[in-house]
Amino acid sequence: MTIVYNLRASTNVSFRWTRDLSKFQSLYNISASTLRMQARATAASADPPVYEWSSSNTRGGLVSFDAATGLCVFSAPETDMAQMPAHLVYDCRMELPNGAVVPLFAGQITFSQSVTRTSSLSGASGNLALSDTVGVAGEGVGALTPLPLSLSSVLAIAQGAASAAQTAAAKASSAAAGSNGLISALIYG
Repeated sequence: MTIVYNLRASTNVSFRWTRDLSKFQSLYNISASTLRMQARATAASADPPVYEWSSSNTRGGLVSFDAATGLCVFSAPETDMAQMPAHLVYDCRMELPNGAVVPLFAGQITFSQSVTRTSSLSGASGNLALSDTVGVAGEGVGALTPLPLSLSSVLAIAQGAASAAQTAAAKASSAAAGSNGLISALIYG
């Protein structure tokens, strides 16, 4: 069953959307596969698609996958997004080296038709945004977004280190308070 993500994007910024594909890494060689996402006016619309993101593209809609983190980033430049219609449907799939196709997710993309442009801030490749510019209906405000396992582990280690540091600081503070009383007793008798 294909997961549905209904996306919210804007026509006045570069497109950047990150998904965690780490759960697929034990099943497929994602790095050797082609990741492809196409957007069309309707599911039945003929070729070519309105827009395509692909790991085999060298410009336009790009897909990059980091095997170390399991994160996949879909990006496109602001100049391309400025041409988007208000509503599209899309799906994303992984094309394996043996020719097999694995559907990953699908849904709708709603573009807010924004006016103010920031083209001087976004790069031609659309990869300069540091955080996602695309939202998913149901994620974000009030919804928790799960971290990839590798980042969850790092967070747990950092929280443990912070707790240990607080405990050590409390012990040092109490030891300092005790030694101050001893020093006062020795000096003032």
